Amino acid sequence: EHLSEAGVLKKVRSYFSSREATLMINKGLTVAQEKFLIVRELAFRYLELEDRPVETPPQRQHTFAQLLNNFKASYFAVAFLMDRDEMIKDIKSFVKSKKWHDRDVLDIMLKYEATPEMLMQRLTNILPRYFGFNNLFFLKLGSKPGEEEGFRLTKELHLSKLHNPYGNELNEHYCRRWISVRIIRELQEHHLTEPIARLQISKYFNTKSQYLCLSIAIPNSSDSDEGLSLTVGFQMGEELRKRISFLDDPAIVTKEVHTTCERCPITDCNVRAAPAWKLEKHSHQLAIEKALKALG
Repeated sequence: EHLSEAGVLKKVRSYFSSREATLMINKGLTVAQEKFLIVRELAFRYLELEDRPVETPPQRQHTFAQLLNNFKASYFAVAFLMDRDEMIKDIKSFVKSKKWHDRDVLDIMLKYEATPEMLMQRLTNILPRYFGFNNLFFLKLGSKPGEEEGFRLTKELHLSKLHNPYGNELNEHYCRRWISVRIIRELQEHHLTEPIARLQISKYFNTKSQYLCLSIAIPNSSDSDEGLSLTVGFQMGEELRKRISFLDDPAIVTKEVHTTCERCPITDCNVRAAPAWKLEKHSHQLAIEKALKALG
């Protein structure tokens, strides 16, 4: 059965009615999204996970156990739909290429009829264990044209340690130089309706930290005005350079980045969304403390 794609349930992708033992799916979803929801529902049955959210995405307060069961079923569904051994072969072929091509990533996604989120989730499953890429992060951002703050972080995962960028709970403006932000802007400015993939080397300002960031952007199927980006980033080092042949491709964009505009000392940024008042306030406070200390 199907949910209405209009009205208050427009953004609800699925609902499982335990009373009728029926999975309802929103008519506005893609084939890949429908397949995932159906297989995930089978996973709930197969794994005997009864305590779980019944709607997607979860709309109410849920217990940790319910969210954990939801994650287990989602993991099962993605693993079922994207065969591990076949994915390993595809990734090996991809990283051996001397040139970076956006299309190569999208072709893998199309091969498995996967959503961008499914592909990124599978990469975070496989890359650490089978390729040794342990220092990675995953981010999901959303944005609508005209929104003041512009970009909302809706999902976040860090493996091994906390990487930049990370959760912004202070309503500050994410650095517009990160590929996660730039790719949504590209999607919206060109009114694109199909997924796009981009790669960027992000050099964190005034440090030695560098990240290789792969990002896919797509319009939100539940709200076409909203653009979504899903990014997996890898901390760069010798091991990464040994395994990925296209890292020296001059076509790959390199950007110097920071966390948020409010804390950023980069003075020649042409995409700054807010003054660096947090940084200036901190510098002013340090100057006061220094002056007071000089008084003895």
